[in-house]
Amino acid sequence: MIYKHHYLRKFLNTTFLIVSLYVLLNNIIAKNYIIPDRYPSGLPPENYLSTFIDCNGQKTPIWISKGLCSNYPKKSVFILVHGYKGNRAHWKEILDELSIKHEVVVVALRAHDTNSAAHTTFSTKEASDVSKVIDWAYAQYQDRTPKIILLGSSLGGVTSWKATELNSKVDGIISDSAFLTLTLSGDRWLEGTFYGGSIILKPMVWIAENLINVDTDKMSPIDSARKWAGKPAMVIHCEKDNIVYHEESKQIADAANAEFHVIKSAYHAKAHRSNKKEYLNLVESFAEKIN
Repeated sequence: MIYKHHYLRKFLNTTFLIVSLYVLLNNIIAKNYIIPDRYPSGLPPENYLSTFIDCNGQKTPIWISKGLCSNYPKKSVFILVHGYKGNRAHWKEILDELSIKHEVVVVALRAHDTNSAAHTTFSTKEASDVSKVIDWAYAQYQDRTPKIILLGSSLGGVTSWKATELNSKVDGIISDSAFLTLTLSGDRWLEGTFYGGSIILKPMVWIAENLINVDTDKMSPIDSARKWAGKPAMVIHCEKDNIVYHEESKQIADAANAEFHVIKSAYHAKAHRSNKKEYLNLVESFAEKIN
C-alpha cells in the first residue's frame, strides 16, 4: 500500500509539473504572439523621408515620398500597410516605381518596425491609426482634393479594409493576401510551425485574446468589404499561399464586388517581389481608373 501511494504521488507530481510547464509555455508564446519580434526597416529609399504621425496618442512611424512636402504633390496618394511580423521595408521593391506617378505613405503597424506600441491588436487600433494617416495625407493638399488609395498586405490588408469604415476620404482599396479570419489563418500558421501546432498551442490563442481583449473570429475584413461594395476595390491572391486559401480571397472580393486577380507561383504576401511587373501593372491600372 505504501508503494502504491508513493507511485501515485510521483505520478500526480509529474502530471502537475507537465501541466504547469505547458501552461507556462503557452503564456510565453501568447506574449510573443501579441508582441512579435521587431525587424526595424532601416533607412527609407532615396526619394522618401522618414517621420511619424501622432495617432491616438501613439507615434506611428511612416515613410513619405518627398512630393508630399512640396507645394504641388501628385494627385493620388497610396497608403501602404505591411503584414504581421513585417515592416516598412516589406514594400521597398516597388516604392521607387510607385512614387513616379503617385505620392506614397508607408505605415509601420503597432508593435512592428520602430513603432513603440506595447503590443499589436491585430487590426483593431491599427485601423484607427491608418485612418489618422489618411487624414494627415489629405491635409497636405490644402485647397486640392487628393485621391486616397489603400494598399494592404496580409494583416495590413485586413487593417485597410477596416479603415474604410472609419474614414470617408478613401477612394479605393487593394488588399493583397488578406485573411478571411485571423482564426483560420492563425491556425494554418501554427500548423506550418509544426504538425499539430494549431491544436497543441490553442490555449496560447485564448490567452493572447484575453491579454488584448480581441476575438480572433472577428478579426475579419468581410463586413467592411460588404459595406464598401460598389466602390473601387481589388483583391489580389497569391496562387501558392498556404495561409490564405483561394476561396477565402474570392469571398472577400465577392463581398466587395471587387476585381479579383490571382498571381501565379506567388507565395503569401510575396507577389510584389516574385511577380513585380505584374503586380505593379495591376496597381497602376487600378489607380488610373480612380484618377
